[in-house]
Amino acid sequence: MKVIVVSDVHGNLPALEAVLAHGESRGGGPLWNGGDDTGYGPFPHEVVRCLRRRAQRAVRGNYDEKVLKVPSRGSAWRRGRHPAKVSSFLWTYDRLDEADRAYLAGLRRKETFTWKGLKVLLVHASPLSPSEHLGPETPEERLVEIAAKAGADLIVTGHSHRPFARKVAGTWFVNPGSVGRPEGGDRRASYALLDVVGGRLSVTHYRVDYDVAACLEALRDSGLPEGLGQVIAEGRSLDEIEGNLPSGRDSLLRQGWRLLRASCAVPDDPRRDPLEAVLAVASAQVPHEMAHLKQVTGLALRLFDDLAGLHGLGERDRLRLQCAGLLHDIGWVQGGKKHHIRALSMILQEPALPFTCRDRCLIGAVARYHRRALPKERHFPWCLLGPEERRKVLALSALLRVADGLDYSHIALVDDVACRIGKKDVVVTCLSRRREGPDLKRALEKGGTLFERAFGKELILQWHRL
Repeated sequence: MKVIVVSDVHGNLPALEAVLAHGESRGGGPLWNGGDDTGYGPFPHEVVRCLRRRAQRAVRGNYDEKVLKVPSRGSAWRRGRHPAKVSSFLWTYDRLDEADRAYLAGLRRKETFTWKGLKVLLVHASPLSPSEHLGPETPEERLVEIAAKAGADLIVTGHSHRPFARKVAGTWFVNPGSVGRPEGGDRRASYALLDVVGGRLSVTHYRVDYDVAACLEALRDSGLPEGLGQVIAEGRSLDEIEGNLPSGRDSLLRQGWRLLRASCAVPDDPRRDPLEAVLAVASAQVPHEMAHLKQVTGLALRLFDDLAGLHGLGERDRLRLQCAGLLHDIGWVQGGKKHHIRALSMILQEPALPFTCRDRCLIGAVARYHRRALPKERHFPWCLLGPEERRKVLALSALLRVADGLDYSHIALVDDVACRIGKKDVVVTCLSRRREGPDLKRALEKGGTLFERAFGKELILQWHRL
């Protein structure tokens, strides 16, 4: 029998019932569930009860985990999360009974099993990160990386709410889309049917009409925020509806380029030195940070030069790294919190910087990723970049992260660096006339993960006193 694959039901019982009926009418039998049974919809108990009885394979989603954490985290969420989402978490927890909660808590994040000769990995989000969305826009290079580390013939995922199926490096990636909270402007429930025919995997996606009015009526009767009903009725995310994000990836691309074309200041005189403009902007915004900015930039460029055989980038990219290094902390002019994101915004819009739109995106992205989160599809301008540009951003921001960590103390402990490229690692020796401080540890904490993602090698830092 064919397998019915669902994910992200989000408490929408009418949608789930329609999908199951549709799948069974087309030869579907066993049910695999990619998680996020709860949140948003008005039928959490009924959905969990149905899936407990019906699903042969199931994993826990991030919304399910948030609902289970309500007793310990609910009060804190009231202060920092979107009010409609917090209301959904709190309301949903109260509507689940002890058996529902025990079932969700007992689910694992990943399930590995064999089906018709295929090694299957069922997971809610990416196998490498519970916050990473896998969808039709995910670069092939990233899927190759995931496939190599997952070691499965078939990876079934949800989370992104966008259906897709793609075979990469011998591994199938299948996302059935969302049953209860579809996105992209199509409110019909989404699911997939899987089968193996003649030794080959067959994947068919379906969109199914269901009684949306019944779901909305129950949601209104529950007292949940009206915005959650709009999400279901319009097939769009809450952020899209409230204007925080444009609708769909194509709109995001169009809006992003309009923003950049309006703000980019392409120089009238091509002989103008961009570094002069960069230094002027940095000096005007954070004059007290100039010694740190120059120290970090110098170390980043030294890493770039020593690792040329690893990254294969050219002089134009070296200049981009230099500009990003000198500008990466200009967001401090408004305080330290999220200063990396403010630095990106300033680079994208500062008229005194003589960058083209493309350079503005790349330099801004490198500055933005000098700390905190790794690149995600929802980040701007990461979502605008092609595979080669993303590779450059990863490489340059990894070098900048390491260099920034090596001046964590802001007293220029490191005089120089020397790099050795091994088969599985890169050893960076920090040369100093002084004793080792906290900078090595911070550099590894800040840059190790991104460095490995960018170059596929472990970063090893060591200290040598001159």
